[in-house]
Formats: sequence, C-alpha cells, structure tokens
Amino acid sequence: MTTRSRSAHARIATRSNKRYFHPAPLAHAVALIIATGAWHSVHAQQAFSSAWFAAKGAAQSTAASAGYLPNGMPASSLTNPALQQQKANQQLQTSLNNLALIARGIAAQQAAQQAARMAAMNSAGVPDGLIDGGLKVDTDSLTKGWLNATAPTQTTADGKTTVVIRQTADKAILNWETFNVGKNTILSFLQQPS
Repeated sequence: MTTRSRSAHARIATRSNKRYFHPAPLAHAVALIIATGAWHSVHAQQAFSSAWFAAKGAAQSTAASAGYLPNGMPASSLTNPALQQQKANQQLQTSLNNLALIARGIAAQQAAQQAARMAAMNSAGVPDGLIDGGLKVDTDSLTKGWLNATAPTQTTADGKTTVVIRQTADKAILNWETFNVGKNTILSFLQQPS
C-alpha cells in the first residue's frame, strides 16, 4: 500500500513504512548548486565582497585596455583621476569666465540705459509738431507718397501741439521723412473708414 502527500516544498513517498524524500524544483536547484561547488561563484558576486571588487577591477582593466566601457562610453574617465580633475577645473573656469562676461555685459547695458534716461531728461528731446526732427512728411520725389489722406494739420494750445490727419479710404499710404512724436505732441488719425 502506497500513500503520497504533497507539499509546496517537497514530496514524501511512503512505501511499507519507509519514507523517501523528493525535493521540489527549487530545492533541487539549490542542492545542485551546492553539490557542484557553484555556490562559491554565486557567493563571490555578493556586493562589496573582495571577489566583487576583484571582478570590478578586472572589468575596469579590460575597459581601460579596450578604450571603452561595457556601455560603449570611452574609458578615459577611468584611467586618470587627475585628468578628470583637470577637465573639471577647466570647465569650471570656462563657466566662471562666461558668468563674468555676462555680468559685465549686463552692467554695461544698465549703465547705457541710465545714461540714455538722463540724456532724455536733460535734453530738449524730439521737437513737437510738424518740423524737422519731429513729424515731417516725405517730400523727396523718389520716395514721397501720400494717398487716401488729407495733408496733416497742426494746432497748438496750452503747451500741447496737436497734429491731425484725416484718412479718406480703408487703406492709406503715408510716407514720412521722420516720424518722431515729441512729448508734447498729440497725433490723431480721424475719420478712418471701417
């Protein structure tokens, strides 16, 4: 009479009051590893063990002699830490030089803007109205053009100069020699068709 019971780890068969042990596949694999002596090579790959460091050193030596790491990157970074430090210092110096150059450029731009503000406050600036340097219609025979608008008119009241242009069509061509609107000038385009 034979009775068998199964478990997740092993099977035990009994025959006439004798028991036989049959290991499960995982237990069988572990038993084979131990029996063949492969346990030492598996144990050797434990991280930070002396064998692991030896394997890493061998891989680095191979990479250094081949010139490339296993991932395809150049192995020059492994060969000379002093060279790495020198390259890092060069890149740092380049970055610092670029930063200093940008800072000087920003300071120069800010100084130029401040000088322009001061010059604008202290100078007469753009003249008001229809005058040279202000609003001046182009009268050159080669470039003049004033189409679908009346000639500009100018009035002055209370220190303000008003220049009015009446547009007579949807599209107009107005060529100016200078189009500088002074700080006391009001420029109006009237009766623009939709």
